[in-house]
Amino acid sequence: MLSFGRQVTIRTIKGQSPVRQIDYTFPHIVYGANKTVATKINHALITDFLQIDPKEVRKSIFEAIWPQEGEGIPAFLSGISWETHTNTSKLFSLAISAEGCGAYCEYFTNYYSFDLKTGKLLGLDQLFTQDGQRRMLDSVNLLKKHKLQSAVKELQASLQDTAQKEEHERAKETMELYQDCLEWGGVESMQDLSFHLKGNSLFIHIGRCSAHVNRALDDIGDFEFSFRPADLKQFLTSYGQKLLL
Repeated sequence: MLSFGRQVTIRTIKGQSPVRQIDYTFPHIVYGANKTVATKINHALITDFLQIDPKEVRKSIFEAIWPQEGEGIPAFLSGISWETHTNTSKLFSLAISAEGCGAYCEYFTNYYSFDLKTGKLLGLDQLFTQDGQRRMLDSVNLLKKHKLQSAVKELQASLQDTAQKEEHERAKETMELYQDCLEWGGVESMQDLSFHLKGNSLFIHIGRCSAHVNRALDDIGDFEFSFRPADLKQFLTSYGQKLLL
């Protein structure tokens, strides 16, 4: 058993795909103070990340995400890992990562935060008031815009100094990618934001500008912006203040 703080401990569930013999691991939450809460958290994690209802498992909790026989292009996950960000008497926050494969393979991370009193999976719409949600969307869109504009300026400057044609072409293509991203506009819904809690900060994540086909050009990747909950107090619901402050 691996211990991440005094509130929650994590055991590792193991399995192996019968088709490609890929080894799998997944976190199993143990919370001695409230076993019902632990059950709710485990159910939420397995249902969302492993794409299966624990009550419908036949052989393994990994059976929905490992390679299946007879598929033309098998869709599966591999290399699952996790990291705990917050483990207090009130909150448990972790990130689970994996490589998802179909027509191509791509690494991704999902973030989860739970109220340890109820086992509820938290969303930003529960933590922020309606006005707070609008302010948060405006803030992250402005921060994203500034980061892209700064990157475009640096690329424009590099085009004047880059002697090699290959580097020149890459800089030009990356700049066009970011300019297109600026024209697409910003995030319109809180549902498009993911988040995690760590220390005294709230980290907001926005998906990258690139698709898989041009990801190699994208030096920024996913966007991450941090905020201090104390600075957001007036925009938090009473529930959000109770959990975050």
